[in-house]
Amino acid sequence: MPVYLTGGTHPDHDSINTFRNRFLRQLEPLFVQILRIAHGL
Repeated sequence: MPVYLTGGTHPDHDSINTFRNRFLRQLEPLFVQILRIAHGL
């Protein structure tokens, strides 16, 4: 993960999982969009 995103720290698994669970509904359409872009490339 780029340092500028995390301020030089490394979030632990629980933090990442909490974020994912909290925003899963919002992240799902974005993930599908990224897959479509990647497929087009």
